[in-house]
Amino acid sequence: MQKLTTGIFAGAIVIGAASAAYIPVQVGYQVEAQLQQVVNVQNAKVNSGFQIELLNYQRFAYSTTFLSRITLADIDAQQNGRPLLSLDIQHQLQHGFGKVRFVSELAPEQQGNKFLKDYFNDQSPLRLKGEFDHNSLNLDAYLDGFTLKPQGQEGTIYVQPAVAQLFYQQGEVVEGIAQNHYRLNTVWNGADLIAGRDYLKLRPASFKVTGSQATDYLWRYQSQLGLTGMEFGNQGFVLKAGALLLQDQFSLTAQEDKTPSSIHYQSQLKLQGLTGEQFGQTALKINSASLAYQISGPTVANTEALISASQQIDPEQMSNEQAQQILPLLIEFLQALNVQIDSLNVSTPEGSLDSNLQLQVDASQDELIQALSAPMLLTRLLDANANLLVDKTLVQSTMPLQMLAMQLYGAGAYEEKEDKMSVMAELKQGRLTINGVATE
Repeated sequence: MQKLTTGIFAGAIVIGAASAAYIPVQVGYQVEAQLQQVVNVQNAKVNSGFQIELLNYQRFAYSTTFLSRITLADIDAQQNGRPLLSLDIQHQLQHGFGKVRFVSELAPEQQGNKFLKDYFNDQSPLRLKGEFDHNSLNLDAYLDGFTLKPQGQEGTIYVQPAVAQLFYQQGEVVEGIAQNHYRLNTVWNGADLIAGRDYLKLRPASFKVTGSQATDYLWRYQSQLGLTGMEFGNQGFVLKAGALLLQDQFSLTAQEDKTPSSIHYQSQLKLQGLTGEQFGQTALKINSASLAYQISGPTVANTEALISASQQIDPEQMSNEQAQQILPLLIEFLQALNVQIDSLNVSTPEGSLDSNLQLQVDASQDELIQALSAPMLLTRLLDANANLLVDKTLVQSTMPLQMLAMQLYGAGAYEEKEDKMSVMAELKQGRLTINGVATE
């Protein structure tokens, strides 16, 4: 009995040891196959903008090293015999029983990265670190601070450090749609760019976005971009901006049965403190400004069909047959499109301005085909309604608004509401009406 137990125990150890040696090897094979599949899919895209190669691939039991070359597509360079821009990235992978861990950075010794020697003393300013398995990815990207002095040009570029964290999760397939989602957080400490007498200063910024797959081609997402300050100037002019916040969201509206029916995009921009000085004199001062707008209307089916068709077409080599295929989809998309500026607000020391606008296309397929070939005809196919309220104190201090007020007086269309100039405009079938008065 003791011998049997010992034999079983020894056999288990042998099986375990064999598994410990075999599983990482299999993980290495799977990683190679998955990487090659990603490369094949990317390179098969017609308008991807870049191609990927896997070079010097060396797979071991518990680790793998390889070089990836990313070559940017440049048709003009190809036609004129100029070398294409490429980046060579060295990767080191550790694969065992769980997630695959990796470290990647630009490879200074590679021909494609010879600019590192000229500008970065053979040091890579960008490093990637993370881990992944068959359905998830965690990636941290680090950008070191650096200083550049462009060769043959007067100026200096100071770039502060930045870090980005990406998480991607591939979920289960529910009703034919993969429940994939991602999250990205980025923090950047800004940059100073000096070129002769001109300079640009960007203060710390952050960017956050989360998204989830809704259909084969469409992803819902929410994003937020924040900038704590910016300054541009030279000897004659200086423009400064305080905090800037941009928020946007893309979603799909749902029918009663909860199936997605149409697309919906909304965005909001807020700006605090914008000033401009020309030769030491104040030329512009805005306390705050905000813009909120939304785009909606096209169906999910039409949007997906348009995306699918456009991915199969090279704009530089589009045939008549391809044009005939994509044109009806584009026209259907434009016919359903509705653009609405919910609010435009500008506050200055002299007063404020408030406005809104609604815009859509009202045209048949034949009319839109003609307008696409002659854009001047497009104004006849638009339906638009706009409202504008401006403090009289702001009108009196701003030359363009003074000229608008004079034109409204001359046309008999000037109106006021509570010490504000009021403009209600309607554009329909190429005819513009302002405050009930038709214009030529």
